[in-house]
Amino acid sequence: MDIKLKSSRKLRITIAVVALAVMALLNVCYFPTMNKNVVKTYQGEQNLNWELDFEFLRALYQGTQVLYYDQMTQGESAGLSPMQVFLDTEKLNGDNSDWITDSFDDQFESHEENFYEYRYRMNYYATNGTLESENTDKNLKGVLDKAAKAAAEKELEKYFSNLWIMRFDEYGRMHIEVLKSDNVAADVLIKAFQEIEEQNSISGMLEQGFGLKNARLAAKEVNNFTIVYGIAADASEGLVIAEEGLDIWNYYASVEAYALPLYWLMTLLVIALAFVLTSPKIWTDITSVNRKGKWYVLEPAVLGVCLFLSGAFYRGYEEAIYHIYLSGLTSIFELGNKMSFEVVMYLLRSWFATFLGFGLLYLTAVALSPVLTLGVRKYIRQYSFLYQIFPTMKKWWEKFKDETAHVNFAEKNTKTIIKIVVVNGIAITILTCFWFVGTIGVIIYSLILFWALMKYYEKISKDYKVLMKATNRIAEGDLDTEITEDIGVFEPMKGELTKIRTGFKKAVDEEIKSQRMKTELITNVSHDLKTPLTAITTYVELLKKEDLTEEERKEYIDTLERKSLRLKVLIEDLFEVSKATSNNITLNLMKVDLVKLLKQVSIEHTEKLEAAGMDLRWNVPSEKVELMLDSQKTYRVFENLFVNLQKYAMPNSRIYIDVTENQNEVVVVIKNMSAAPLNVAPEELTERFVRGDASRNTEGSGLGLAIAKSFTEAQKGKFEVAVDGDLFKTILRWEK
Repeated sequence: MDIKLKSSRKLRITIAVVALAVMALLNVCYFPTMNKNVVKTYQGEQNLNWELDFEFLRALYQGTQVLYYDQMTQGESAGLSPMQVFLDTEKLNGDNSDWITDSFDDQFESHEENFYEYRYRMNYYATNGTLESENTDKNLKGVLDKAAKAAAEKELEKYFSNLWIMRFDEYGRMHIEVLKSDNVAADVLIKAFQEIEEQNSISGMLEQGFGLKNARLAAKEVNNFTIVYGIAADASEGLVIAEEGLDIWNYYASVEAYALPLYWLMTLLVIALAFVLTSPKIWTDITSVNRKGKWYVLEPAVLGVCLFLSGAFYRGYEEAIYHIYLSGLTSIFELGNKMSFEVVMYLLRSWFATFLGFGLLYLTAVALSPVLTLGVRKYIRQYSFLYQIFPTMKKWWEKFKDETAHVNFAEKNTKTIIKIVVVNGIAITILTCFWFVGTIGVIIYSLILFWALMKYYEKISKDYKVLMKATNRIAEGDLDTEITEDIGVFEPMKGELTKIRTGFKKAVDEEIKSQRMKTELITNVSHDLKTPLTAITTYVELLKKEDLTEEERKEYIDTLERKSLRLKVLIEDLFEVSKATSNNITLNLMKVDLVKLLKQVSIEHTEKLEAAGMDLRWNVPSEKVELMLDSQKTYRVFENLFVNLQKYAMPNSRIYIDVTENQNEVVVVIKNMSAAPLNVAPEELTERFVRGDASRNTEGSGLGLAIAKSFTEAQKGKFEVAVDGDLFKTILRWEK
C-alpha cells in the first residue's frame, strides 16, 4: 500500500514538473514576438535620460556676467564696481538696502572664482557689439557671420564636441543656439540653462540671495551681449553627461498591455493544474507515510498569495520578457540566425525565471487545495502553525503564572525574576515602537499591570490569612488541622507546617508512650524489688523463731541468699542500664572476633539449652570476623541474648545463629520460636523492665534486651527486634 502511494505521488510530481516546464517554454517562445510589439508601441514615448553637471553649466552662465563686466569697465568706465554696473541703487529700498550695497561686490567676486575654475577647460568669444574678448585662436567669431557661418561651423566641428551661442537682447533675455552637441540634446541643454538663469541672473540673485522684493526694477541684467562657447571632447567629458537608453518603468508599463492577459491566462492554467493533480488525500498520505504530526502549510500558502497579489510573480514574468529584449531577439524563428552564447543564456534565464514563478504559484495552489475537502476552519486548525503554537504559548503562559504565583523563597528565584523582567521589557519595547498610539498603550499597560498587582496582592493577603489561621489552630493544640487549598507563594510553608504538625503529633505520642512506660517502669520496678524484699523479710522473721531445727534454719538461709542475690542482680542491671542510657560507659576497644565470642558464650549455656531440647544451628564464616569492640560489653550483649533464649524460646525447637560479613558491615541474626504468644510490640521489648510474658512469672529483671541494646548502640552498632507471629528475631549490625 505504501509503495502504491509513493508511486502515485511520484507520478503526480513528474507530470506537474513537466507541465510547468512546457508552459514556461511556450511563454518564452512567445516573448520575442511580444517584445517586437511592445518596442513598436514604446518607440513614440521613448526618450533620453539626462544627467547634467549643473555646477559646470552654472559656472558658464556666471562667466557670461563676468565677461560682460570686463567689457563694461573698459575705457571711461574703468574702475566701476560690479554693484555700479549691475544695480540701479536709486531703486533699492527696504531695510536690507545697505546690506545689498555692502555685499553685492563680494557675491559677484564668488561668481568670478567659479568661472575661472572652469575657464581653462573651454574656449569662448564674447562681444557687446563694440568690444570683443576671446581666449582661443579658433574662429569662434565666424559662426556669428551669417555668410561665413556654415563654413566656420564645419571647421570648428573638428575641434569641439559642443558649440553653443548665448545671446542676451536689449531687455536682458537669454537665447541659446546649440550648433553642436555630441552628448546632450539641445532641448535638454536649453531647459537646463533656463533653470539656472532663474536663480543666477542679477534679479534672481537679488531676489533669492538678498530677499529684495523689487529685484527686477533694481537689476541691470546682461544685455546686447553675445558669447560663443566651444568645448573640446576631452574637456566636456564628465562636465556634460548624457545616458541614452530605455526607461525601464515606461517599458514595463508598455509590457503590461501585452503580458498581463497572457500572465493571467497562465496563472489560471497553473492553478487548475495544481487542483487537478492534487489528490484530496495528499496531505493525509504525506502525514501517515513520511512524518508524524501536522504539516504546517497555511502560512507558506498565505505568503504565496501575498506575493502573488503584490505582483512579485508578475515582476519576475516582466524580467523574463526584458531579458529577451536585451538579447535583441524579435522572433523565436530568428534564433537560427542570431544563435550565440549570450542569446541562449538570455533564453535559459528567462525560461528558468518563468518556470520558478509558475512553480511557486503551483505550490501555493497545492497548499491551499485541502480547503476544498476540509473547509476553512478545519484547514486552519490542522495546517496552521500559528494555530498549533497558540496552545503551547498558553501552556507557557500558565507555567509562567504558576511560577510567579508559587515563588519558593527557600530557593534562588533568579530565573523567575529574569522571566518577569524579560516579559515586561518585551511588552514595553513593543509599545514604544508605536509613537502616540504606543503612549496610549503604555498607559493601558500600566493600568493592567496595576490591576494585576492588586489582584496578586489580594491573593497573597488571602493566602496569608489561611496560613495564619491554620498555624493558630495548631498552636491551640488542634494537631489534625490540614490546609487543603492552594496558598500560592506560601505553598512551601504548607509542607513545612505539615511536618511541624506531624512532628508535634509524634512528640505527643512519644510523650504519652513515655508516660505510660514510666508508669509501667514504676510498677515493674516496684514489683521486681518488692518480691525478693518481701521474701527476705519473711525469712528473717522465721529465723527469729527459737524452735527452728538446723535443717529449717539452713533452708531459710539458702532462700535468703538466693533472694538477696536476685536483688543484687536486679540492682546491678538497673545500674548498668542507667549508665548506658546516660552515655556514662567506658569502652576498652580492641579487635574482637565475633564468631569466636558467640561460640564462647554458647558453650556456657549449652547445658541448659540442651536440657530444654533446644538445638543451635550455626551459619557463620569459617574465617575470623574482627571488629574494634569492647570485649566485655559485647560478651554481656550475647550473654543476655542467650539468657533470653533460655527463658522465652520454645522447648524442643531450633535456634538459628547467622553471621554475615560484606564490604560495609557485619550482621548478626539470632532467630527462635517463642514459647508464649508475643503480645508486646517489638520496639517495646527493648524497653526497661519489659518481659516477653506479661504476667512476669519468669525470673529476671526485664532489663536483658535493654542492656543489650544500650551496649550495642554505645559501640556504634544497631540493635533491632523483629516479630513475625511466634518467630522472634534479634538483629545486630556494626559498620566496619
